[in-house]
Amino acid sequence: MADGHGEGKVQLLPHFRRKGQDILPGGRRIWLWINLHPREPWLIFTPDRKSLLQVWNYEDGKQVASWVVPGGVDDVREAGFIPQRENWIVVRRWTIYEVYECQGSNLRRLTQLQFDDIFTHGMAVHQSLPCLLAGFCHKDFFLWCWRGKWEKIKFEGHDIHTTELVFHPTETQIFASASSDNTITVWNLEKRSIIQTMSDDGKAGIRGMGFCGRGEKSLLITSHWVDENVRVWDYKKGTCIWQWKAHDKEIRASFFHPHLPYIMTAAEDGEIRVWSESSYQQVSSFSCKRDDDAWVLTNMIPSKISNKLILAGHGEFRVMEVGTGEEDKNNEQRKQKESPCAKKDVQASSSSSIMAVVVNEPAVVSRKPMEEIEHKVSVTTKLHFEEKIKEVVGMVEQNCKKAVEAVMAEHRTKERIQAERVQELEKEMQIMKKTFEKSKLRIQEAERRAGRVQRMEEEMQTMRGIIEQSTLRIQEVERQAQRLQQLEKEMQTMTERFEKSKLRIQQLERTLADEISGRKAEEECKARLAERICELENKFAEAVAKRERAEAASLTLASDVSTADPHMLKEYSFKELQEATDNFDVKRKFGGREQFENTYLGTLRDGSLVTVRKVRDAQAQLGTDLVDRVRTLRHPHLLTLLGVCYEESCLVYEHMECGSLKDWISHHDEENAARGFLPWYARFRVMAEVARALCFLHSVPSASGGPIIHGAIKPANILLSDSFVAKICGVDEAILDADSAGEVGKRGTPLLVSTTDNNSHYIAPEYLHQRFLGVTEKMDIYAFGITILGMLTGNLLNSFEIIEDAIEDDADFKNALDANAGCWDVHLAQEVAKLGLRCASFNRRRRPNMMEPDVGILAILEGVARKVDLAQSAENG
Repeated sequence: MADGHGEGKVQLLPHFRRKGQDILPGGRRIWLWINLHPREPWLIFTPDRKSLLQVWNYEDGKQVASWVVPGGVDDVREAGFIPQRENWIVVRRWTIYEVYECQGSNLRRLTQLQFDDIFTHGMAVHQSLPCLLAGFCHKDFFLWCWRGKWEKIKFEGHDIHTTELVFHPTETQIFASASSDNTITVWNLEKRSIIQTMSDDGKAGIRGMGFCGRGEKSLLITSHWVDENVRVWDYKKGTCIWQWKAHDKEIRASFFHPHLPYIMTAAEDGEIRVWSESSYQQVSSFSCKRDDDAWVLTNMIPSKISNKLILAGHGEFRVMEVGTGEEDKNNEQRKQKESPCAKKDVQASSSSSIMAVVVNEPAVVSRKPMEEIEHKVSVTTKLHFEEKIKEVVGMVEQNCKKAVEAVMAEHRTKERIQAERVQELEKEMQIMKKTFEKSKLRIQEAERRAGRVQRMEEEMQTMRGIIEQSTLRIQEVERQAQRLQQLEKEMQTMTERFEKSKLRIQQLERTLADEISGRKAEEECKARLAERICELENKFAEAVAKRERAEAASLTLASDVSTADPHMLKEYSFKELQEATDNFDVKRKFGGREQFENTYLGTLRDGSLVTVRKVRDAQAQLGTDLVDRVRTLRHPHLLTLLGVCYEESCLVYEHMECGSLKDWISHHDEENAARGFLPWYARFRVMAEVARALCFLHSVPSASGGPIIHGAIKPANILLSDSFVAKICGVDEAILDADSAGEVGKRGTPLLVSTTDNNSHYIAPEYLHQRFLGVTEKMDIYAFGITILGMLTGNLLNSFEIIEDAIEDDADFKNALDANAGCWDVHLAQEVAKLGLRCASFNRRRRPNMMEPDVGILAILEGVARKVDLAQSAENG
């Protein structure tokens, strides 16, 4: 794999390699994109770039885990570890990011991130904070956090789509992003602000970028596509401090080594070069293609927890071990010099050199000079040996000193790394403490608010009771006041009559005094007057009793009237509807589409939910005859009218908990995406229920004598209850619009619900192009056909073209069906699709009838619904 010998201090030694059948049966040669765990010796990648994920231990070369991404996924491009959670991984697909929980040999999807069906492009997972960066082929990118709940934060800082995202390895609040126009932006994560913006002059977009994680250096390294140069930046100053040509081929990787003071680069031809971090001069070079010339290097990643180096290529990956040759050489020299053999060699070498001098002396020398020479040789040998010993001892001391310095340097490096890690953990602990304190304060504040709300609700309930009691008391007092007023009037009448009688008696007394002789006549007159008074008192008593009986009868009649017709619509005051809808607040609006513009969600005093709709034309006032016609249109699959407000022309309908059918077929926001899709068997049942409602509408004559034509059948006007029972809404608009325009009463003119809608593909062509000005049941049948095809395909824009192109081929038709609805019964779906194409025919004469026996729309859809119910009953039984 590599020669294992560098030209300088750094060496790369082969550890192991895995390729072909070791990774994937069949040995597909595709590019491997590998990511490492920051605290474990693990690497993760997808070997088939479809659905398979593998985790390997790069220390012992063994496979740790393997999964298949569930849900029929076939577009997995990259995977990474989430170190804050032991069993979480993130997967990058073509247009979506997904987070999964590892449960043994299975994966469970937790959440997903998507941005308008735009392709994903690059991601980075934070080593300590619970967040990751997600890039797309777009100028904006996202920060994805999961503290308690998933939060998506958008960053806007580039003019063209981003190509690289990377976090700082030690500064937890710093990260960088690069775009395809070679703009580099350094960000502050906590402040969501830009620290520095730099512009590069590379040949193509930036493909590699990384921070220096040692010391206090603010360095950033970059490399480009189809470029042989490497650039080092000071991101605090915003300047490029060094640029050099690192290879003759395109560079595939460049980074600061996490532990050693070197920069490492790799080219596509497998050449790896090591550069001094201080002088940017080449230290060593290696070749990884000596045993396999066909191998192409795609990426190189250093381990942050060991001296391993992982190389990724086509269909394989290799693990190298980084070593410094100076340390091994010092250890070997120290062992040799400390051994006894070394001393003997030195001594023997000294002796042999001296002996060589002795042997070369002439033989003619006399004995005495010979002894002198031997003495001198002995002294010289001794001095030379002592110098040699000093030299060896000095070298040993020097080597020991270097070894101790190397050990101390390594120890200091480890201490610094540990200190940085401890500092990082302390920062994280402080952040977590602050977050905990904030959360605690928020919880306490929420509890206090909840307590205040509860007390206010209790006070409001008490006040309501007092108000109701006061209202009843006021009514009782008013009744008593009216009775008292009547009694006072009667008393005044009696007093006047009494005064008149008293005057009459006085007159009689004067007459008796004047006419003593006529006493007997006066007595008779007095008797008659007494009888008259008695008669008047009796009549007064009878009148009082008769009045009391009339009042009792009136109260009884009022009670009977109030309970006479429990089936009549309830009439609401405008004040009640204002309270129910928070004064028709915009937040209370039902849905965000045009047909629900004047429709609001209301909560009555008893807590029940209703739908309140204002009449669109402010000039149109609701009349009792008009409301009665709307009320008579009662059917299990038509939206039920509950009440009316004549004061401000409002209608009150029942509330449908599950919203519209459109929200369960086509998702446009995260709220609807979270609820899922309507299964295929439920869609067949909804089709049959809508057909029954249309049959009912077409069979009921309108005030003008013609049938009621809905004119706006589409998924948005089909509402679903909590048990997914379908009900058509908007029927009242035909009657309301016709009455406000003064058109009701024209014999033979059908009633038409508003046809002014942006979804023109639901309107029959003969009406849309004004070739046929009259409206018939065929218009509703056309719109219903388009709705059926949309429910089959899940595509609400061009479902007719999709089904028309695929109906003749079984495989194409199966692919045309909405996969989100589950595993369809293809034969039943084909039967319904053919019916939908007939209903949506451009020629109105070819469209089928609703209630024709055996071959009519209702007969076919009810037959399909019965087959589905029987099949489900058999499975459940």
